[in-house]
Amino acid sequence: MSKKIRAGIIGGSVNNGWAKGTHIPAIEHLNEMELTAVGTSNMESAEKRGSLSGRSCV
Repeated sequence: MSKKIRAGIIGGSVNNGWAKGTHIPAIEHLNEMELTAVGTSNMESAEKRGSLSGRSCV
């Protein structure tokens, strides 16, 4: 079994930005990668992104 590449995104707001429509869906689609962190400058946006991805926000 091969290990997945774990990746995080900075600027992953659900409201705007490249990550929402390009980087996050691409990482979630690839079997060899795992999205482990998404950073935003707004806690509300981070919580929303986490809930959409099935992940908790810390």
